[in-house]
Amino acid sequence: MRAVLRMTCIGIVLALTACGKSGKLVPLLPDAPTGWNAEGQPVNHDVHGVGYSSMKSYVPAGSAAGSKIQRVQVQILVAEQGANEADLGKMYLGGNHAAFWEATTVDGFDAQDSFLVEGQSYSRIVFPNKTTYVQIIALNGTGTSSTDSMDEGKAIVQAFSDKIDFKQIAALK
Repeated sequence: MRAVLRMTCIGIVLALTACGKSGKLVPLLPDAPTGWNAEGQPVNHDVHGVGYSSMKSYVPAGSAAGSKIQRVQVQILVAEQGANEADLGKMYLGGNHAAFWEATTVDGFDAQDSFLVEGQSYSRIVFPNKTTYVQIIALNGTGTSSTDSMDEGKAIVQAFSDKIDFKQIAALK
């Protein structure tokens, strides 16, 4: 009897976490590239009138365990029509920090690469359509700035970017 009750509770919890628009983003989050493992379950946010997002964290494993980059976060964020920019900004990963930005393209979509002035992270934001943002952040675990960690962060962000189907994300409605 207890087993049936536990299974029912687990089913309800899983159903609740899959509810909302953010649940449809989870399958679009990338599998971990070689040398990385997913950490925990995706985190979903649905904010009425603002947007919805799904985020997953990854940690180095195996040969990447000695990496200066100690965590990667990938977020897909979809803004609702007419969303307040300040409220939407609260849903972004990373916050506001002094950073250098470089415009680029990824799979034909506009994108921006950046690294913090303090050298603690390397980030890429891809804009598959007007209301959708995909952000990949490689976080430097050492807290120090160096050209090596910036280059490593850029390579890791690229590896995660290669695992994402931006065309499928662009088709979201």
